[in-house]
Amino acid sequence: MFHKQEDDLKLIHGLKERDENALNRCINRYHSYVSYIVGNIIGKSLPQEDKEEIIMDVFLAIWNHADSIDPDMYPSLKPYIGAIARNKSKNKLRSLSKYNTILLDDEILIVSNDFTESIIKSEIKEILLEAINMLSKEERVCFLKYYYYQKPIRIIAEETNLKESTIKSKLSRGRKKLKELLDRKGYNYEDFNI
Repeated sequence: MFHKQEDDLKLIHGLKERDENALNRCINRYHSYVSYIVGNIIGKSLPQEDKEEIIMDVFLAIWNHADSIDPDMYPSLKPYIGAIARNKSKNKLRSLSKYNTILLDDEILIVSNDFTESIIKSEIKEILLEAINMLSKEERVCFLKYYYYQKPIRIIAEETNLKESTIKSKLSRGRKKLKELLDRKGYNYEDFNI
């Protein structure tokens, strides 16, 4: 992981210096990752050519805003690129919802704000469930009781016969695992207010 961050820091430096080779290396390294994010959000709402256009828009945005990439905040480009890919995809779906219909392979597909929001909520729900399933049984119980059922730590301690300090530790480990998964998926952990 250290080497990957070191490589990404070199990429960031190259992008800031307007080195086209750095942009090409960035595209080669992250094209599949961006394609995955765009594909998950757009689904079958758009043809492949439009998805490719969004993917190229992501890398164009990285190039155009390279000066604003903070290597202290993003020692790895993956979360930064993931956030841009999600935003570009969601913005494209929102722009479609203004017209309410689009032609897709000789079929009419209705796209509304509710549809866009349901796609995004569904994706977030899947990621959160995947993260929760990565936790140990005790961590999962504590996590759900605290965040889903909004029970105070004192009550969770009584219900589980665990010490409050143990519960706090399990919640902390759960948040760390969730953050790692969200980072891998290209989401900004802070957006979830956890």
